[in-house]
Amino acid sequence: MREEFKGCFSVKLKKLLSEARKVSNLKNELNLFKEFMLNSRKLIMTYSGPYSSPARYATLTLTSLTSKEVRFLEPEELMYYVAPYDEEREAEVVIFSSVDGLTTLNLLVDQLLWTKHNLLVITQKDLTDELKYKLSGSLVVNLNTDAWVLTTHLLVGLAVAEVRAEGFLRSDRLRSEFSNLSEELIKDLITVYEPTIKELRKFLEKPALVTATPSMWGVAEELTYNLPNTYLTNVDSIFKMVDKLNRVFLITTDVEEFAVKPVKALSITRNAEVFTLNIRTDPLTAPIYALILTHYLLDLINC
Repeated sequence: MREEFKGCFSVKLKKLLSEARKVSNLKNELNLFKEFMLNSRKLIMTYSGPYSSPARYATLTLTSLTSKEVRFLEPEELMYYVAPYDEEREAEVVIFSSVDGLTTLNLLVDQLLWTKHNLLVITQKDLTDELKYKLSGSLVVNLNTDAWVLTTHLLVGLAVAEVRAEGFLRSDRLRSEFSNLSEELIKDLITVYEPTIKELRKFLEKPALVTATPSMWGVAEELTYNLPNTYLTNVDSIFKMVDKLNRVFLITTDVEEFAVKPVKALSITRNAEVFTLNIRTDPLTAPIYALILTHYLLDLINC
């Protein structure tokens, strides 16, 4: 790590570790989330605010590790096309609500309670008195965190790993890795990826489209919402958007790499400049490590 950034990032590192360890210690909240999932026939994951990734990641993780019937819905899809018409087919609903999503959360809560859906609301900060009153008969988990994407991904991973019984290798590994993030591990991670992060820092000095595979969507959100001149674009839209801006930052994992080969090939087929961050581990654990690297990158840029 370069000397001039050590002090700056060391402060952020301690804060990130504090947030990560706090999740492991949220025994009541983790148990409440786990029991809600275990006792649900069908589950819908949705969100309020700009961050869809916690709900998407929960859907992917549950689908990968359990036999639960779960789907992701945009809040508008749920409010206007599903909730009013699924009488006797109601699914339990988990809402991930960031601090800037209270208006949408109000609308979601009104519609879902009116249509008699069971709710679990996971919030970034404390809710308004009005929402607390509306949700007095529902389950609410307040994470009280500034690192919303990282904290929710850790919470989801740990809770879903508990839904799957011990002895299943993948869930055991998820549980172990998410419970044992250490300063030494993060420093090793940064050492391995630091040359790539330095190149990425230079690449992002100019405007770029940012896209990601499904498991890494939270990393793309965290970056674009905190960095100017970066434009969040889903993979399918890249092939149209690259005509407007021919610089692409792609975030992926080894396992998902085949699915994004056409994006990487844009450097040949459309003369685009493509930079790839490829995290070489399981897609279910990769976003945690990539989010830590993103915080490091943002500190390099802003420090």
